[in-house]
Amino acid sequence: MAVVSKLAIALISPLGMSLFGGLLALLLAIAGRRRLAFWLGAVALLWLWFWSLPMASNWVRGYLEDQHPTMLVLEVPEAEAMRQFMVAPGVKAS
Repeated sequence: MAVVSKLAIALISPLGMSLFGGLLALLLAIAGRRRLAFWLGAVALLWLWFWSLPMASNWVRGYLEDQHPTMLVLEVPEAEAMRQFMVAPGVKAS
């Protein structure tokens, strides 16, 4: 199960997806499907190129930031685990 999870995570990333597309293109070229292999390889390279552009990362970052509005530090709820982490060892948290 862990291998399937790691494989799925690798395929979700742009680098993993383009490497998978390149490998599939190589296998298609070996099998004699050269035209399909060429187009799949080209799409894999374009996919990697697109996601390496600052425009794409800014778009994704903006989309994620819009879902979570900014908050002041004082408004963020305090977690018990962090309070105990911040206290020196041997000192009881209040």
